[in-house]
Amino acid sequence: MENATKALIIAAAILIAIVLISLGVFVLGNGSQLVKENSDMSAEQVTAYNAEWEVYIGKATGSKVKQLINAVNQHNRTTDDASKKITLDGGDKIKEKDSTKKIYEVKTENGKSKIEDGISYTVSIADYTSAGLVSTISIQ
Repeated sequence: MENATKALIIAAAILIAIVLISLGVFVLGNGSQLVKENSDMSAEQVTAYNAEWEVYIGKATGSKVKQLINAVNQHNRTTDDASKKITLDGGDKIKEKDSTKKIYEVKTENGKSKIEDGISYTVSIADYTSAGLVSTISIQ
């Protein structure tokens, strides 16, 4: 009877050890996935990403604004991560052509573009994501 009791205690200890090891592996796996998701981009990568858009900041001609719109459209088409898509705020000068993909086009009035090549516009970064990436660019 003494041997049976010892055998049950050993079996219970082994079962508890297996459960604890399984729980540790599960927590470690989820934790590493969370760390990977939150550290997708280093500080250098964020700076390089933002530098692509900062070249358009300041006073810009109409043709440069149109280049910006084309660059944003190309970026939004090729980016699968929704948090990296850029929104353009152009007031009455641009409109969203496809809201699901964040694709924009220049508004026209009587066949004339509302963004003219000879006019100067002010381009600024209106908002950043929590990771520090450009998320909204304003055109005025």
